[in-house]
Amino acid sequence: MFLGEHRASVFEGKVMLPKKFYPGMVECSAEECLLVIPSSLKKEEKEIFLSESQLSFIGAENKVLFVGCGSYFEIWNPEKFKEMKSEEADFFERNFEKLIEG
Repeated sequence: MFLGEHRASVFEGKVMLPKKFYPGMVECSAEECLLVIPSSLKKEEKEIFLSESQLSFIGAENKVLFVGCGSYFEIWNPEKFKEMKSEEADFFERNFEKLIEG
C-alpha cells in the first residue's frame, strides 16, 4: 500500500524511489502528475528513470514529490501539488453545504 508524501531530488533524469514505493512503473495520468502502478520491475530496483518529456509533463526539473494513493502512487512537481491541494480546499470550503446536502 502506498501512503503519504515523500520529496525527492532528480539527478540526471533519475529519481530514487521511497523505500516503500518500489517496484513501480511510470505512466502519464490525466492530471499534471505521473501515475505509478505496481509492475513486474525487479524488487531490487530502487530508482526509476524519468524522461525529459515526463519531467516536462509535470513541470519538474530537480525536485519531485511522491504521493501515496493506496494501491498506486503519483509523482508531482511539489509546487503544482501544493497549488492543486489549495484549489481543492478552496472548492470544498465554497461548496461544503451543497456537498453535504447531496
